[in-house]
Amino acid sequence: MSVKWEHSSCTLSGGGITIPHPDSLRAWDDNMSIWPSVTYSKICAYFVESMAIDGKAMENLKASEAYQYLHSGKVGCVLAYKHDGFVYLKANVEPSQCLNNSPHSAWVMLNENGDVQTAGCTCVAGPGRSCSHAAAIMWKVENAVRQGKTGLACTDRQNKWNAGSQRNAGQRKMKDVQFKRHCRQKIYQPSTTMQSSTTTSSTTTNSRQEARLFGTHEEWRKHVLASPMAGLFTCPGSSLLQLCLDGDPSPTTPQSPPLHNLSHDDHHTPLSCRKCRTFYDDYVNMPTAQLENIEKLTKAQSKVQLWHDMRRVRITASTARKVPIRSTTSPEKFLSEHLYPTFHGNAATRHGAVSEEHARQFLNTQGHTIENKGLVVCPAKPWLAASPDGVMNKEMLLEIKSPVLGKKSLREALATKNAEVTPLADGHYLLASNGPKGYYMQVQLGMHCTGLPRALLVIWNNTEHIEIQVPYDKHFLQTHITRLRTFYFTHMLPKIVDDFVKGRLQLCNTYLTLK
Repeated sequence: MSVKWEHSSCTLSGGGITIPHPDSLRAWDDNMSIWPSVTYSKICAYFVESMAIDGKAMENLKASEAYQYLHSGKVGCVLAYKHDGFVYLKANVEPSQCLNNSPHSAWVMLNENGDVQTAGCTCVAGPGRSCSHAAAIMWKVENAVRQGKTGLACTDRQNKWNAGSQRNAGQRKMKDVQFKRHCRQKIYQPSTTMQSSTTTSSTTTNSRQEARLFGTHEEWRKHVLASPMAGLFTCPGSSLLQLCLDGDPSPTTPQSPPLHNLSHDDHHTPLSCRKCRTFYDDYVNMPTAQLENIEKLTKAQSKVQLWHDMRRVRITASTARKVPIRSTTSPEKFLSEHLYPTFHGNAATRHGAVSEEHARQFLNTQGHTIENKGLVVCPAKPWLAASPDGVMNKEMLLEIKSPVLGKKSLREALATKNAEVTPLADGHYLLASNGPKGYYMQVQLGMHCTGLPRALLVIWNNTEHIEIQVPYDKHFLQTHITRLRTFYFTHMLPKIVDDFVKGRLQLCNTYLTLK
């Protein structure tokens, strides 16, 4: 069980003993031979697993990032001081951000076995006894131990290695900056025993270990959990190491090599380009049974990555209104917004999600049955898809809209100019085919993808709502589907293929394994 150390201005107290505070010591020694043996596991044991001053685990998951302080030359000369079975280590560590600020004075106290007892620093996080500057000292000592530089008589080479960085890392003009490839050997020279080709691991502990290859993810996982580094992989949080340990070992289906070697042909006729046709056959045109499975996998809609990726390579009912109508209009704006959307919701969309659920509950109380739907891809036109709010009574498409009205009533909002819905004299409502928000097109394309003959559009407010039945409009769809089809194969599909080949457009593993 670790000792809880109390810090005062002159002393450190813990476990029934009192020793001097490092700030009160004067005779520090630049001698690497008295550095204790520090390992990965001991660094993790203190900075991640030990108790902080508030009685909870420190969980300093950024302690591993302090490793970069070492290789960035920010850790100065480490000085040592031995006292009654303990070893103090201190060094000046440059700040990671404010280059012109004074370096922080960090220190660590260990026992002779290399177990960290406590630490401190002049930085803001120093009183917490677990800052990255103190951790950087430990990484430097660990690096020296691993290279066999400690426990030996002090040499000029050791002194040079431990000197640290004394350069001024201030701002410079770009023309005065020299860009060089980082070479680790120029900073930390390996020990003599490591360079010897005749020394093996059975005769010396300083020899370089051979890299080990693992046949499976599970084999590597067992090796990690049995190693001294297991604590770094299993500590709480969502660190990169933990994600690697718990990662999905299922292989990613490699991209088809012929696609990368092909060039674009003429795009005036759909699928006349061999490169686009190859991608279309692999990732867009799928059997009916597979499309039905996709609908089941995407019932959670926006909460599933497959839903997002399937929509990206298709024109959808909700985005079709944004497709340029004129052939002279540049397609770049639509393609950028569709393939790489930056909008991820706001107060209005959150309001809509809550209101949609209220509308469903109301319809259920009226005796209707509502089936939730995922992404429905049109079997005859797999480049077209829709994500309806549901299917009501197995015969009618359901779309729910809940606009933010402010202080207006629903009927007042519908009476304004350019409204999607127009009140009729008989008390009914007419859904405009050219409304600014494209409700009519979304409903029509939704019916076309699902094969349903009619739809119910519900305009919902918490205090009132209207219901509009919309029949299938064959003439409207013929006109717009022809235009959308031309745009997709002339502009959208070539852009998708190029970005996919370049690696900019990435599809999730679930999508790739559907091939």
